[in-house]
Amino acid sequence: MEREKKSIEGGTFSFKYIFPSDLRELHVNGAYGGLGPDGTIRMAVYSERGAIPNFEKRIITSDKPLGEAIEIEKKYDIVRIIQASFVFNIGTAKSFVEWLNDRIKEHEQFKDEISKRQMKQGDE
Repeated sequence: MEREKKSIEGGTFSFKYIFPSDLRELHVNGAYGGLGPDGTIRMAVYSERGAIPNFEKRIITSDKPLGEAIEIEKKYDIVRIIQASFVFNIGTAKSFVEWLNDRIKEHEQFKDEISKRQMKQGDE
């Protein structure tokens, strides 16, 4: 018996998005990664901030209880906190690039619209 092929071309397809209760919104400053041994793309996204000292020594004075720092031990200048690690195939990577390019175009159009509004208000 031959299986019936169903075409969705011209039809509709629905997705339901489920947001788990422990969903975290992550601030991302950059990404680090490369190709895995199986050809997948591996990407760790990180946020970054100035490093907090490991140790700090301050002078106590009567006019300033927490006085000037006289010794600070800090090993690094910047700390990168890995927020998540992603593994995906080339098809998904191309979809990400397309999606990001669309968001960049939207942002540029939005920015242009704001500039036009500001210029118009300045003319009034």
